[in-house]
Amino acid sequence: MKKHLIIPLLILFILILSLVFFLFTNSNRKQITELKFRITWEQLSSRGIAINKIVEAYNTSQNKIHVTMVGGNEDHNDLASLLDTDDIDVYMIPYRYIRDHQISDELLLLTKLFSEKEESYYESIKSLAKSEKGIVAIPWIGHSMGLIYNKDITDLAGVDPNNFNSIEDLLNACETINKKTGHKGLGLIGADSHDLTWMMSQFIYSFGGKLTEVNTQTQQTSILINSQESKDAINFYINKLGKYAQEGWQEHTGIDVMDSFRNSEIAFEIQGPWGITDIWKCGCKFDVKAISLTQMNMYSEVGPLMLAISKDSKNIESAKDFIRYLTEKNTLERIMDGEYDDKYEQYYPYRIPLNKDMKDSIFFKKYPEFLVFIEGYNKPSINTPTTEWAENYKDLYAYYIHQAILKNITIDEALQSIANKKAK
Repeated sequence: MKKHLIIPLLILFILILSLVFFLFTNSNRKQITELKFRITWEQLSSRGIAINKIVEAYNTSQNKIHVTMVGGNEDHNDLASLLDTDDIDVYMIPYRYIRDHQISDELLLLTKLFSEKEESYYESIKSLAKSEKGIVAIPWIGHSMGLIYNKDITDLAGVDPNNFNSIEDLLNACETINKKTGHKGLGLIGADSHDLTWMMSQFIYSFGGKLTEVNTQTQQTSILINSQESKDAINFYINKLGKYAQEGWQEHTGIDVMDSFRNSEIAFEIQGPWGITDIWKCGCKFDVKAISLTQMNMYSEVGPLMLAISKDSKNIESAKDFIRYLTEKNTLERIMDGEYDDKYEQYYPYRIPLNKDMKDSIFFKKYPEFLVFIEGYNKPSINTPTTEWAENYKDLYAYYIHQAILKNITIDEALQSIANKKAK
């Protein structure tokens, strides 16, 4: 070969190689499916960071799917707007929105995907994954409520919550604690807020009442809140437990109750697992314990967070693959490692798995005190039982019960106003 042709040929060879490499790389890029996954917490929050680590582990294991996690919240209007844009593929949503047509009608039916893991879920959780059109969500993580107590206060009063068998036992303990120690009893919620509804529903169900009932033949919803059982429950809450609640409880939310418990103003609070970790984090100088509400024959508020797919996603099979990963045992173990707290340089659990197969997991061996927060799944208080309730009654519920707590109206008037769908 002539010397003067060597260099041009080498350059041509390099150019051809570069072109082949470019075309190959570009072809591979086109094969990667991009998914967006929206959670209900801010992206850079400690919970967002913890979940994003799981997402990144999934991305590392894949060569055809890449997931981008975006932060969010539980705001109904924000969620509805996003579903209209078709920008998100996989959603993490509170179960109550599955009872809302504006949300559930935009979600993909997941009957087959659900059937793959159906036996892993508690019966009560299975029912919450279903809208009127069918299964639209896959259970992921959540909580039930427990009775959390300040053991230093209960010991001082000679009260042992492990012996509680009824709500009356709780009331008697509140009275004893107040008389013997000067501390208040159970922290109550009274403000016109969502917190009031889930708190009150537990008592209504526990007294034998119901919010609604659906006729299985006609599928018609009956509103049943205006009952003697509901009246008895609300009276017990306001006029009996209320005697021993924290000062100003009539205008308090769940956050205010946590503040009172943290400051040792009250001996008891009804909260999820965060009620325990809040005390671990705050450096409070008392021993915190918990029992299940079912031990007292009470119903427990449940707060399942579900995984759903937009019906307009262009990558449905990839989205299903990602959900399978998120609900695997190994993934749930990693999620249950918790969120990192910079101040205390430790990890703290924030939710528990909805998969009953996880009961013997490393997580519960490490944190056995959190087992009480799944027992409530066996006796759930469903605060958003039907679509009819979600769309027409839930806002009235908080408002009128709050008015009854303030003594602006009677309990009878409050329940009548809710049942008759009376405008505020």
